[in-house]
Amino acid sequence: RELAADLNLDLVALSRGGPGPYRLQVELPVAKIASKLAHTDAEIQRPARVDLEVTVIGEGASVLVRGALDLEFTVPCARCLDPATVPAGTDLCVHFVRGAAHSAGHGTRARADDDESGEELDSTAPDERSFAGTHLDLRPMIEEQILVAYPIRALCPRGEDCRGLCMHCGANLNEQFRVNFKTYEAQ
Repeated sequence: RELAADLNLDLVALSRGGPGPYRLQVELPVAKIASKLAHTDAEIQRPARVDLEVTVIGEGASVLVRGALDLEFTVPCARCLDPATVPAGTDLCVHFVRGAAHSAGHGTRARADDDESGEELDSTAPDERSFAGTHLDLRPMIEEQILVAYPIRALCPRGEDCRGLCMHCGANLNEQFRVNFKTYEAQ
């Protein structure tokens, strides 16, 4: 089974349910998240949750998807290699436009102004993506968010106090320091 088939929306069936917005809550299984992060050193301990509000605009000409992805995984600490828990949840706001000029699956943000002056992107504007047909598959967007959530660097619970590994012998300096400190206290 693919990553949460419930994320492949039939817009015609949705519109039969009334004007909306429609609430969509989906649990993403550990095995499916792990398969998306298989090329990384991330470990998944619990399922992720997607909580979305879907609003069909203009008889299906566009769809606004807002909500959140609740995701957490564990990676090795960048200093000592102990487990580092990474809360990787994120807010989502994407405007899907039927047959828009950009290629499907590649998000862009609306410009703060319409000219090509190179102004910064408007961070409050939703991502905009195109779609075709009567189905809107949100799985690629969620998969992308899972991959984007993977950190470049994470630290164990010690944070900035993590002493890391000895560059000569590879010993965990956090453990070595604790042993030496206990020996000193005993004297």
